[in-house]
This record gives sequence, structure tokens and C-alpha cells, in this order.
Amino acid sequence: MSTSSRSDGQQSSYPPSVYTQGASDGHHDVPPSGAWWWVLATAGMGLPVGALWWLVAPGGALYSDSADPTIWLAQEMTLAIIVLVVGIVVGVLVSTRAAGSVTLRTVATVIGAVVGSLLAWQLGTFLGGLTADPNNGHLGTDTGFGLRSVTILVLWPFATAVVVLLLSGFGPDRRQRSRAVDVRQEPLD
Repeated sequence: MSTSSRSDGQQSSYPPSVYTQGASDGHHDVPPSGAWWWVLATAGMGLPVGALWWLVAPGGALYSDSADPTIWLAQEMTLAIIVLVVGIVVGVLVSTRAAGSVTLRTVATVIGAVVGSLLAWQLGTFLGGLTADPNNGHLGTDTGFGLRSVTILVLWPFATAVVVLLLSGFGPDRRQRSRAVDVRQEPLD
């Protein structure tokens, strides 16, 4: 029995038409993601960032005493490095996503990065307070695990915005558009 005819005289079509529909019918391989998705996904990344900061920073869960003032700079630089890396990764994801508005995604992820930075700071400080020794008061009231330079919190949104700006101007999408413009231009006679 062949795949093109059946015993009852009807034509068989394999694969069924539902499997042969193209992307022009509104179906996509990746579901579309709106601005709220980008805000919530980016902000939600603040929780693992805060936990990671508390785990790997000096004075956190794994090493040293958080009351030692000589490690406070290292605590802050650890958070700075983590949020810079996350900001770069988020910026690359935002700029290389094909569907939707890059501007809308950028604004949404920058807002999400601000919220995510605040969540990372608060969660890391909270976790540090759970494991720190009680304050003996000789260095003031702020001697535990935490962030003393809150300007580090702007590194994540800043890194995201800069990466999107650079990839929008110099990335592969820009080169394809400029090449397409060059091909369409008619030669001058």
C-alpha cells in the first residue's frame, strides 16, 4: 500500500496539515515575551545573585569574619563583579532576541536590573545577618556582612544598557541591515 492512496479511494496526506503549517500562521518556536516578562525575569535574577554574593564573598557563608573591616572592600567588589557579569549576559540576551522591540526590552530589563540589584543587596545582607556574630559595638553599628557603597547597585543596569547600546550599533544585526541597504541601492550611471 502506498502512502499516496488508500484502499477506500481517498488520498492520504502525510504528514497531516497541522504539522505542515509555517510560521506565518502566528505560531513561533519561542513564545513572545512582553515587557513584564523581562522586568520580572531580570528582577528575579536578583535572588540567586544575592545568594551567590553571600556564598562567595569574604565574610559571607564560606570564609572570614564579616566584622573584620579589612574584608569589606572585597565583599563589595565581589558583588560588583557578579552584577557586572549578569548585566553583560542580560544585555547580550536582550540585544540578540529577534522578535519584538529592542527599546521596550531594554527599558524593561533596566528597570528589572534596578529591582534585581536591590533584591540581591537585601538578600545577601539578610543571609549575612543570619550567620554573623553579634555586634560588639567597637566599630559602630554596621559591622556585619553588607554593602557600604550602594553605588555598586547601578552597575547591573548600567552594564545591561551599555551592552545593548554597543550591540545595537556594532552587532551582527546592524551589519545585516547595512548590507541589505547597500544591495538595494541602484548603481549610478
